[in-house]
Amino acid sequence: MAAPVAVPNDTALEARNADPVARDVSLISLHVLHMVLLQIYPDQTQEPSGDETQALARLARTCKTFSEPALDTLWSFQGTVFNVFKCMPGDIWTLNWTLRRPILRRDWDRALFYTHRVRYLLCSSHSFPAHTNTSGVFEIVRVALPIAHLFPQLRSLRWLLYPHPEQFLALAPLLFTPTLRRIFLGTFQTMSQLSLLSALAAHCPLLTHIDIDQPLITTVDSSQVISDFVCGLDHIESLEVAYLDQTAHNHIITLPRLKTLTLTTPNLKASTSRVHLPRKIDPRFSALCELTLINTPAESTLAFIASLSNSPLESLTLRNIAPPPDVSLVMQIFSSLKQRLPSTSLTHISITSKTLPTRAGHLEPPAITIKTLELLFDFTHLTSVELRPPTGIDVTDDDVLLLANAWPHLERLSFRARSRNQPPRATLTSLLYLAEHCPKLLILEMMVDASTVPAIERSVHRARVLQDALVQWTIGRSLIAAPLQVARFLSAIFPELDDINQEAEHSDDEDGNEVDEEAWSMWEDVEMFLPKCRDIREEERFWGRQSYARSRAESLEL
Repeated sequence: MAAPVAVPNDTALEARNADPVARDVSLISLHVLHMVLLQIYPDQTQEPSGDETQALARLARTCKTFSEPALDTLWSFQGTVFNVFKCMPGDIWTLNWTLRRPILRRDWDRALFYTHRVRYLLCSSHSFPAHTNTSGVFEIVRVALPIAHLFPQLRSLRWLLYPHPEQFLALAPLLFTPTLRRIFLGTFQTMSQLSLLSALAAHCPLLTHIDIDQPLITTVDSSQVISDFVCGLDHIESLEVAYLDQTAHNHIITLPRLKTLTLTTPNLKASTSRVHLPRKIDPRFSALCELTLINTPAESTLAFIASLSNSPLESLTLRNIAPPPDVSLVMQIFSSLKQRLPSTSLTHISITSKTLPTRAGHLEPPAITIKTLELLFDFTHLTSVELRPPTGIDVTDDDVLLLANAWPHLERLSFRARSRNQPPRATLTSLLYLAEHCPKLLILEMMVDASTVPAIERSVHRARVLQDALVQWTIGRSLIAAPLQVARFLSAIFPELDDINQEAEHSDDEDGNEVDEEAWSMWEDVEMFLPKCRDIREEERFWGRQSYARSRAESLEL
């Protein structure tokens, strides 16, 4: 909590400003001061710690030159509006925040000395005093405040008011300042709250980042309110809402600054599930770099991807497509991406879906194979690939070699395995291919058959492969027979690997628990052996370097 700070007078300041040399020195000093403030309080979008608050307060009391920047930093974030009210004379409010006397104009002088410094505000259910008639307080402040907005320089507002949100409506007009750039509205569930959006675009024309949480909004009318609000914004850079109608879609398609878009569509009606897009709109999503679609119908997903026109998309996340995607749908998605996006743009792709229950006597749907994955091989700059379709991924060692050559910049690779009835076809040899062709691979999730341990020297073109980036491997239900041999193999090619874990989604399967427990026990042994094997390998490399140095020295003497 930021408390009022007394500021000493510094009469020498005017003399320094009159001297150009002194003024330049002062500017340099202010630059250094801002660097110091950044070291004290690096993230001004979050509430400062007690130590940070004390350090800033002490700096503000040092002299007038330090005072203003330190106070600006100290008050930049506020977790409640009541800190401002506490700056008013003590005889105005009772302990329960009811008026003792009428508010005078001069009562605001001390509070307004600080309000223009606030840039980031969090309004949450825990930021108001208990047993307080907050709606009455806000209504009094609204009519008595001598300026239009409580925080005239506010840049970011997070509105998280869950219990009885209606009593906070009087506060909203005080916070919707024209300077607002970012806004998160966390409990817009009622028609009264939604009505605030009708004027928000007009009051805050500079909004660039908008996140509206709509957990209980499923009616068309509510979606139209959100869509109408979005249509009034022209400077959006980041947008996260539940659903936009066709008019809003057509609006955001042409926005030149939209970089991040997240849409969730629970309970989307069939009559509105198809995203109709104008035929001649150029450019389409010309700046879009990150797209996330959640709980989106399959045909809407395909239609949205089809609306991309050479967009510079870097990240694509598709979560819980309905119905769960089969091989045909995944191929359509990949084919559309290949046609619509530049080959050098996409760096992250994530397609995740819930697993399908295994039913006895039913044929399992086919898994995703290399034939489907090859559609993404044109995107050679991919660094993160997460594919978790309900049918799983089925690849061989040769397939892994192909994708490792196609995606040499991989830092994360995550493949969901097939069902328990289908053992993996990839072996430990596939890890050699990844180690050789993906030197930056950091996190791996892929099930393999590790029951046979290959000889390293015979498996690759070089005599030895050493990949020192991989630190985590999720093995799922990988088969294993000899833990020590596997640990020696892994330590030889992945010296930094220290985290081997199971895939969470298979930990509670109803069948085959004994087999899983036995296999997982052996994988735990592998994880235990890794540090010891790593030390032995390091010692071998040390003595190898020593031997090479001696041989070289002897040859030079000869």
